[in-house]
Amino acid sequence: MKARKTFCVVAYDISDDKRRLKVVKILEKSGIRINYSVFECMLTRTQLETYFLSFSICSFKI
Repeated sequence: MKARKTFCVVAYDISDDKRRLKVVKILEKSGIRINYSVFECMLTRTQLETYFLSFSICSFKI
């Protein structure tokens, strides 16, 4: 059985170029860029959870 996908709109406001580029690369894999900082994506629950984890890692300086 196919996993159920949900329509998601992702918008961001990230001033740091390096972090913003990481987020954009993640979103471009499964979404359509609607505006400079807005993507539309069809994601499974697992993908959504993975993206949230990836974004939280991008938001912290290491």
